Amino acid sequence: MKPRLSFLIPVKNVAPWLAVAVDGVRSLSSADWEIVIADDHSGDGTKNLALRLAGGDSRIIVIDNPGRGTVAGLNAAYAASSGGHVKFLDGDDALDPRFSARLPEILAEDASTHDARIVDEKLAPLSLLRLTDRFAVQPYAEVFRGGIVSPPRWAWTFSRRIADVLFPMPELPSIHEDFWVALVIKKAAARIAHFDEPLYLYRQRAGQIFGGLFNFSPDIVRRRAEAMLLVLEAVEKNSAFFGEGVPAFGERLAEMRKYYRVSARPGASTGDILGLRLPLGRTLKLWTVLKAPRAASFVSRFKAGRASRLLSRMK
Repeated sequence: MKPRLSFLIPVKNVAPWLAVAVDGVRSLSSADWEIVIADDHSGDGTKNLALRLAGGDSRIIVIDNPGRGTVAGLNAAYAASSGGHVKFLDGDDALDPRFSARLPEILAEDASTHDARIVDEKLAPLSLLRLTDRFAVQPYAEVFRGGIVSPPRWAWTFSRRIADVLFPMPELPSIHEDFWVALVIKKAAARIAHFDEPLYLYRQRAGQIFGGLFNFSPDIVRRRAEAMLLVLEAVEKNSAFFGEGVPAFGERLAEMRKYYRVSARPGASTGDILGLRLPLGRTLKLWTVLKAPRAASFVSRFKAGRASRLLSRMK
């Protein structure tokens, strides 16, 4: 019998943390799941650890990533999976224990997202990442604008019907396949629900590809922008799918490119930012990110901390 939920875990050199990720799934009140771990040529014993964790448990499948990178690993993991729903889980993160209680509701949805708690390397709480339902409820066409904040890949759970549209993903830069995932789900889902509760533990640690949620250093911002430009190229190649029902789709993509080209430009000037003619709030946000990265980091941390304090008072 096919499991109700498949966890796709692409891994590379995460031996210190992988057991926590797997144990979090094993602790679910429902046993109707499978894990597919795709190892990307790890050099620290991650694959051997994954095999030991599987330890005769047929629900845990360990495969080799036939290519390189997160996207190739996810494609391979999905091809080896069979669950009615799919959930992304990174090998250095973990499910929050509250995920188990919400699982029946999650599996009742075509697609859903949830909040997360940001933790340090030892899982000590740092702050809260509140995604809200903004992305879920906004019109699809509004996703096509520079600076859009889409839910991270690991926040999603979705039906196999949607997964069959999403996979296999094209070659994409590892730090921005998140936008592609969110875009396809937004396009394909009959409905997107949001669970306003931290059901995931996102580990902040040294060496992460993304650079950290609150990192706005010039090199990191530039790298993210360059990755987004590559994703937009892939979106344009699939414009028949993404552009259906979107007025002036080509013009919207062109505006997004301008935004990320400015973001990727070393030493972008205030004139470059003003030349984008963004609404005032977005102009100020982009200026702060590019010209005052420490302030951008402080504001992001403050908002996350305020959200965390608010949630604590509501309990």
